[in-house]
Amino acid sequence: MRGRGTIAVSRLLVAGLVLAVLAGGVSSCSQSSTAKEPGTTTPGPVFHPPPGPDPSGLTADVLVALARRAFDLSGARDALGSAAAAMFLQQIEGAIRSSPPLVKAPGPASARLAAVAPPSDCTGSPAPFEKDGYRGEATIASCEDRDPDRRSLKYSVKGSMAGVTPETQGKTAAFEQTILAEADACPSAEGKVKAEAAATMYMQTGTPEFSLRAGFNAAMAGTATVSSQASVDTYEFSATIGAEWARYPAQLKGEARVAGTIPIGSGASVQYSQVDWVGPNDESGTNIAGDGLATVMNGVHRQLVRAEEYWSDDAYPSNGRCLRITLQPEKPQVKPLETVELEVAVRRKKDEAEVEARVEGDSLCQGDMSPATADASPGASARMAYTAPAGAPCFELKATSRAGKARLSWHGIFIERLTADEENEMLTLEGGFGEDPGPALRSVTIGGMAAEVVRWWGPTVQCRLPPGWKGDVVVEADGVKSNAVPLTEWVVPIIFIDRTDMFGSYQATVSATCRFRGDVHWTLLSGPLAVPPVAFPVYPENTSTASYSMSQQFQIGDLVGQASGAGTLAQVVRVGPTGVEPAAPSYLMCEGELDPILSKLRLSLRAFQKDGVQGTSNLGASTSDFLALDSTIGQTQDSALVRGMVFTLPLSTGYDIPAGRLTGQGTWEATNASGGTDRGTIDQALEWPAVQASPPLR
Repeated sequence: MRGRGTIAVSRLLVAGLVLAVLAGGVSSCSQSSTAKEPGTTTPGPVFHPPPGPDPSGLTADVLVALARRAFDLSGARDALGSAAAAMFLQQIEGAIRSSPPLVKAPGPASARLAAVAPPSDCTGSPAPFEKDGYRGEATIASCEDRDPDRRSLKYSVKGSMAGVTPETQGKTAAFEQTILAEADACPSAEGKVKAEAAATMYMQTGTPEFSLRAGFNAAMAGTATVSSQASVDTYEFSATIGAEWARYPAQLKGEARVAGTIPIGSGASVQYSQVDWVGPNDESGTNIAGDGLATVMNGVHRQLVRAEEYWSDDAYPSNGRCLRITLQPEKPQVKPLETVELEVAVRRKKDEAEVEARVEGDSLCQGDMSPATADASPGASARMAYTAPAGAPCFELKATSRAGKARLSWHGIFIERLTADEENEMLTLEGGFGEDPGPALRSVTIGGMAAEVVRWWGPTVQCRLPPGWKGDVVVEADGVKSNAVPLTEWVVPIIFIDRTDMFGSYQATVSATCRFRGDVHWTLLSGPLAVPPVAFPVYPENTSTASYSMSQQFQIGDLVGQASGAGTLAQVVRVGPTGVEPAAPSYLMCEGELDPILSKLRLSLRAFQKDGVQGTSNLGASTSDFLALDSTIGQTQDSALVRGMVFTLPLSTGYDIPAGRLTGQGTWEATNASGGTDRGTIDQALEWPAVQASPPLR
């Protein structure tokens, strides 16, 4: 008997047929099978799935509901009794819910779809049980391939049990279900995705008197169409479902052939173009056929949803899984506030073929991308222009196409500021540097010499800073060079002379060469790049040095003698445990602060030599420390954090230091042995030659 009919199915069949069918059961309406005259036809089965949620795959709940449905259709409760049937169903459900997460298995499933064979490369461990007079086992196996070309789901669950007591002897039950589904991992250039699924499900029970069997064998194949927004729109398919319901000796078999186009994720209703039904138009048969159709349709839907997630995966920030964006120039070079013209093409990764795509630009770093969107097509790249901001340049391009999606994030290499750590001989670069391209593709040069990179992290790069290195600092990453930022050095020779007639005569001379390095380029920027100027430190190099000499003739009451000392001092940075004085027995401490507002360099100088003065008197020999601390020329600092003399040196254009001399005079007074007051003068001078910033600031 052969019938033909048209089936109207809502979009819920597309997104949730299996879950709806399995969670609530399919309410199938059909005309009872009655005798007909030869040549007449009977309308085909009509499937009316109830409303249900919108699943994205074959979840454990869906699979459990399908198993329950099989038990209902097979009449297992009639054959085994409610208690035994419920116990067996519980074992099957336990196996399903204990399934481990999907794992990757080698090889596509395509070759198995026609035969609907269990996935041999997905293995599961049997879970044996013995309960209520029955002994059996349940096994589940599931895995997923993520092949570059095809995405395959493989799932199998089976179980069996047999009675082992006199009361249950001869009663048996077996359940088996296999689902195989796959779809193209990426759309074709025209936006087509092939997808197919096959499934079997059988539930069989037996007693010494009779046996029951119900099940289906279903297969579906078709092609999905992808929209210009890179989402699956529709799926055009054909499916064949074989249904079987048998209760010995009666046996009913039928076959449904269904073809049509269904929407994926849209709100439109759809009609199947035709349903061919071969076999008795029996309610059980149509129910089983409906389950088969629902199962393969949900398998296809799952793989299409997974495929769409795959080619739109945000886990690929630098490009898509199926497409990639290419630029000309391949590695743009753009400085702050400059504009670079871009040609943007979108290509399939599989064959490098260009595809039609809408390209959207986003200037992540407050620059400008014009136009904001543009179209690319084979042989005609999208043309866009990027204008960099005042700071680090970067932009993002997103491509949307029938062939998938892609995203390209571009970060220019840009140095904003340098900070020297002279104590640890380290230079920190702040700006935008992107991801670490690896040692072979990165470099930092200082004055043309390669520095050892210690750390590379997005907005910060650190490298070694050997003594005396200066000049333009340039970062290069994967062939892209940054702007050049000068590390400037000042070598300031200073002579400090201190004379006084206190208790006789005293003269001390300190000759120091203070070396400073710092980044001052940002204070010279103008226009939109300008930064509000503030005073900031420039850092003394460890190679700063000094020498001192002193001599003294004195008479204090009956004490008459002389003292002298000379020595060399080295720059130290590390202070002692109190934070007041360095731990070294001798030291030079040059410190600098540059004030671009007042065009001044504040120079702090401290010099100390323990036991650096040797003296003799009518009472014998003695030693004392040499300390250059007090000054009548500048500001004397004596606090818990800073001790020393502070002088202010003028700065000319380009932060050069003109030659200069500072003098100062003071007076002293002290109570003498007779109770009177002795008074005298202090004369001090500080002088330095002209000093040019090196390299000269542009």
